[in-house]
Amino acid sequence: MMKILLGVFIPLIIIIIILILLFVFRRRIPCLRALFTYKLPKTSTDLPPPIPIENFAANLKELSDKNGFHDLSQEMALLTITEVEDKYRLTKVAALQNGSRNRHNDMVPYDQSMVLVGRPWSTVLKDQEPRITVREVEKGYINASYVRRSEYGRRGEVLVSPFTTLPEYIAAQDPLESTVADFLTMVCEQRCPLIIMLSGHEEGGTEKCAQYWPGKETQTFTSENYSVVVRKESEESSGNVISRQLSIHPLGETSPWTVTQYQFMDWADHDVPDMESFYNLVIIHNKFLAKHHMGNEYGPTVVHCSNGAGKTGTFMVACFLLDRLRKNQQNVDIVGTVLATRKWRANLVQSWAQLQFLYNFIDFCIVRENLSGKSVTIRLPAASARKKKIPVIPFAF
Repeated sequence: MMKILLGVFIPLIIIIIILILLFVFRRRIPCLRALFTYKLPKTSTDLPPPIPIENFAANLKELSDKNGFHDLSQEMALLTITEVEDKYRLTKVAALQNGSRNRHNDMVPYDQSMVLVGRPWSTVLKDQEPRITVREVEKGYINASYVRRSEYGRRGEVLVSPFTTLPEYIAAQDPLESTVADFLTMVCEQRCPLIIMLSGHEEGGTEKCAQYWPGKETQTFTSENYSVVVRKESEESSGNVISRQLSIHPLGETSPWTVTQYQFMDWADHDVPDMESFYNLVIIHNKFLAKHHMGNEYGPTVVHCSNGAGKTGTFMVACFLLDRLRKNQQNVDIVGTVLATRKWRANLVQSWAQLQFLYNFIDFCIVRENLSGKSVTIRLPAASARKKKIPVIPFAF
């Protein structure tokens, strides 16, 4: 009798345990099962099409005079939800389950584009559509996202790039004291040749970024899972940019990784930078990357600010727009580029002031580089969109 009972109950107990484990796994990170298997459409018919215009400055003035950037930013916030997050089924489960590693829990990466420490650039090159496990997320989560360049249609309209497009940037929050070693390990694993730092260590008495390089020559940084030795090879200032050469040696690696850091000092919180200084930062960034092409040897550039969204998004989109304008002086799709970039990280270009700055930046570049094509286009809300009552979505700018 006892043998019969054991023969019945033991298999039953095993089945129950397996079902519980499966339930817990699916409950903890349900989105990761279909993380990169969902084939995303490239564009949306609901988005307002590009509007060709002859005089960019006149349209810029009209938007400025009518408080248009504030209204446009709110409409974009709604479109981000309906045309980006909902359409592409974007989720933030992993980030919210690792809240202690986030500087701002409302500014976190999507599961679908997050960077994982422990998954190096060589793996990304081979497989842009991996299946990520719970264990990998628990150990390797970091508040950072891969950001891919947008594609363009025949009329200059922006198309969202597929996952198979290699990411050119990693958008990250400023590291915390507890995540400095994770951040530095990520830089090494992703073979990042360049770091763009858009914040100071402290602003208004509040820490914005833990210092992840030594004050003198060498310093060891340690977190729960990683240990890294950093050596500052050089440091020099030019205008509003401090350039540092850092040698990063993670524990257990045979050789260090050398990375260049540009810290931009002319961008206070709740403000926009001086246009000339910002333009110069974009130029030196472009010149550096022209000598360090992304591929097997070098990975994406890291761009970081306090939340990895506002300043970071503004810088990346500015680089995308200027490159596009140089190649095709007929079209500039500012709003479309912002929305397409938000596919990879939420709230990139966070405020209406940053959106207006991008318009001013394009106006500046057209004059500065004499990019006077037949027409320059911007995106304005469609008539149907303007009639909608747009909810006010607050931004922490």
